[in-house]
Amino acid sequence: MEAAPASPKLRRDAQRNRDKIVEAARRLFSQRGLGVSLDDIAREAGVGVATAYRHFPAKDPLIDAVVADLLTRFVALGEEALAMERAWDGLVHWLTTATEMQAVNAGLSAVMKSHLRGGESTQRAHEQIGEQVGELVRRAHAQGDLRRDFELSDIPALNHMLGAAVDLSEQVAPGTWRRHLGLLLDGMRRSRERPSKLGAPPLTIEQMEQALEK
Repeated sequence: MEAAPASPKLRRDAQRNRDKIVEAARRLFSQRGLGVSLDDIAREAGVGVATAYRHFPAKDPLIDAVVADLLTRFVALGEEALAMERAWDGLVHWLTTATEMQAVNAGLSAVMKSHLRGGESTQRAHEQIGEQVGELVRRAHAQGDLRRDFELSDIPALNHMLGAAVDLSEQVAPGTWRRHLGLLLDGMRRSRERPSKLGAPPLTIEQMEQALEK
């Protein structure tokens, strides 16, 4: 069976334009999320709108190009978590680091909250991440650290909760989400002698009012 012909390489100027578009999308997705239009990305890249659409007729392949390396880091994070002796420690490491990564990148946060965003490579990464976290949940149950009624389907809900905490407070008091993560983790434990020390102080009334005014 003959091998499929290799995709033709882009001309040097075309490759430069594509790289500019991807870098511009990386900046804007990180700052503003995935709602940025391709027209805005073209302006940020300093190329014509027609050039942007020629390279990326739809946004999903552009999302793939931008978040591919970040999702690779997510998969590596899952491997780190699985390598820990106690699966509970792996879950804590995964949730903490995953939220750290999403707190500084609005585009990545949007991709992790929705399986409908991105193309084939993003979907494959979602599947692999789901398998890793599923194994952590299974092992944490078997080791007796995770409450028995906790299900894998609870993880996306927790991810959304933490994302909402980031959205609410990050500009007012960066890192406050660590406090809310601690509260969630205490609720996930099968048993504990005393409440855990939370990772950040609460917002003051003034800070909360400021956060709610955004």
